[in-house]
Order: sequence, then C-alpha cells, then structure tokens
Amino acid sequence: MSDWSGCLDTGIEGNERVDLLAKQASPSCFTGPEPSVGISTSTIRSSISSWAIQEHSRLCHALQAKLFLNTLDKGLAHFALSLEKKDLRILVGLLTGHADLNPHLKITGLRNEAVCTVCQDEEETSFHCSVQCHNAALNIYPW
Repeated sequence: MSDWSGCLDTGIEGNERVDLLAKQASPSCFTGPEPSVGISTSTIRSSISSWAIQEHSRLCHALQAKLFLNTLDKGLAHFALSLEKKDLRILVGLLTGHADLNPHLKITGLRNEAVCTVCQDEEETSFHCSVQCHNAALNIYPW
C-alpha cells in the first residue's frame, strides 16, 4: 500500500476526503468492466494488426496472389477498394486465379487443358500471362 502522507495536495479541502476514500478502496477487490488495467487504443490496434498479419501468413495458401503481393500493403488495399465493382472483380480474379484463364476454366469444366493459349508452354495463370509470356498479355488482355 502506498504512503499518502507526502502528497502535494495535503490540506486542500476535498482532497482529504478523496484520499481517505482511496485508502479505504485500495485493499478491496476491483469491481467494474474488465480489464482492470487500462490498455491504450494504440496497443490494441497494434496487437490486432500483428495478429492479422500472422494469421494471414499462416492461413493464406493463395499462391497465385503471393506471386504478386509479397506483403500486406494498406496503400494497395485502399486502391483496390476505390475501384469500381467490375474492375475490382477482374483484379480479385487475377490475384486468386479465379479469372477467365484456362486453369480455372478447366476446373469448372469449360476447357480441356490449362496451358497458355498463346505460347502452349506453361499453365495459363495470371502471373504467366502478365510476367512470363511475352505475347499473352497483349492477346488476352488488350487494355
């Protein structure tokens, strides 16, 4: 228990009563909403952010997206959320592999093969079309 005798507010009317009540309450158990020790908002936000990043790394098996996005980036997230619905749909499809590309179309039964329609060498992923295959980006996505 603290020694209250050295307080600077000794002798000030009202403070003596508050000091007496504080002394009486200090040995009693805490009553009120938990936690009894205050935690700052920034600590909570930081903890949640760290947890989200760890969970993303642990659970995210989206290999297609990981080829394009090495880390979580709030700027890219804000950009994506600012897109119109049709553009966001295209972006998400390209990042997840759920786009109108042969691997996804093969899974859905609309194509027989998953190879690139342009080069016929590798699987036609969005990464292959945009980075690896020199002609695919112009032929499949002319914008």
